[in-house]
Amino acid sequence: MSLVRGEVSPLKVMLIVPGGHHSIGSNITWTLIELQKRPDVLTKLMTEIESVEAVDFTTVTTRMPYLDAVIMEINRLYPSVPATLRVIERETRLQTSKKPVTLKPGMLIYLSYLHMHTSPKYWGSSAGEFNPDRFLNGVDKSKPFMAFGSGTRDCVSTAYERQNRPKLISLGWIQICAAVSEGVPHHAVADL
Repeated sequence: MSLVRGEVSPLKVMLIVPGGHHSIGSNITWTLIELQKRPDVLTKLMTEIESVEAVDFTTVTTRMPYLDAVIMEINRLYPSVPATLRVIERETRLQTSKKPVTLKPGMLIYLSYLHMHTSPKYWGSSAGEFNPDRFLNGVDKSKPFMAFGSGTRDCVSTAYERQNRPKLISLGWIQICAAVSEGVPHHAVADL
């Protein structure tokens, strides 16, 4: 399927969606919401999209750093899986600022990715704000970013998720969002 500018339609987007549709649906929804709130980001993103000759797989995965930054920021603020539970396998002693805590085998612990992703301790005073620029140079390894889990229990399709499907799908919806914000009648959007 060729994804040359002007050929991305809602029907083509729906052909790509089936696998992981919950996470992709969430990504699309939050991307549209944030782009409507931040026309400056939408303009910058559309400028990047319009600067490439053809919007194909290689271009999307190698020559669109701002699109990647937008998607990473969406995953930081709105992770598809905001938390996870883990079972303690062996006794573990944690040092805290107050007193040590001992985790016993069989205990459940709740890990909040959302809390880590929006903590001013790690992300600064603008932690709760949508700012794709924070990802323009990739993921800062000193900051916790676990939108796809981590380690041996991360999402099995992490590489695919991060690099491919969200970008291809987002391109179609971003074009639709831009058209609607420019006043293109809703009935004409299907022809994009």
